Amino acid sequence: MGLFAAMLAAAVNGLALPLFLNHYLDAPPEKLSAVKPVVNYNTALNHAFDYVYTGASCLATLLPRLGIFRTIFWMKSRF
Repeated sequence: MGLFAAMLAAAVNGLALPLFLNHYLDAPPEKLSAVKPVVNYNTALNHAFDYVYTGASCLATLLPRLGIFRTIFWMKSRF
């Protein structure tokens, strides 16, 4: 799940936004002000994907360790 979120963030930020902004290279300032909400939305979407990736990475490192600690404490209680 985390890698999928990172892939989507990279695709949106690295592919979709530059292709969208290429259409506005020679645009007047009035049109550029209309593009700013799209760029802000892209930034918010990128942050959301980053949070999903960070949370999934934390869980991916935490859950196996909890299993290891549980096994260690279970083994100590048996002997």
